[in-house]
Amino acid sequence: MKTCTRCGESKPLVEFHRDARRRDGRRLTCKACRVAESRREYVANPDRAKASAARWHRANPEAAAASQRRYRDSAKWRATRAAWNERTDKRAKDRDAYARNPAPYKARARARQAITRGVDAERFEHEEIFERDGWRCGICGDPIDPALAFPDPGSASLDHVIPIALGGPHLRANTQAAHLSCNRAKGARAA
Repeated sequence: MKTCTRCGESKPLVEFHRDARRRDGRRLTCKACRVAESRREYVANPDRAKASAARWHRANPEAAAASQRRYRDSAKWRATRAAWNERTDKRAKDRDAYARNPAPYKARARARQAITRGVDAERFEHEEIFERDGWRCGICGDPIDPALAFPDPGSASLDHVIPIALGGPHLRANTQAAHLSCNRAKGARAA
């Protein structure tokens, strides 16, 4: 048993790092206190800690490579890698689903944008508004060709009568169908 000079607790010798200079062969502070001190130093000055690690890696390339090999052979790395692959697979499935039917993703993104700006929002699909407005541009009054797709200037786009940038809500009542070119020309101006 040994008493840590930092926390004052008596702990078994295995709780202290080795130190050949000491009579008992162990450091004065326990491992838990050393870890906490290292964390405090890193938080206080992360650039210095990163520079120190980079210097050590340059000075000891063989030891650094061996350390990386040991980590990559560990169960922790395999678990981390498996979780990363699972997230990557999910993202790929999401991309495929978006490519097949982008409308719900666009509706969710537009509602999220409105909420982050602190305005009222509801989730709806753009096509719902286009159908409601009979595929007529609410800005110029001309018909919109449903066959045209972004980035064609004549393609359909969702216009906010009072723009979200000016505090307008993302609600069905504040939206209208518009040509992409008319919507871009209008910009963030109200009506």
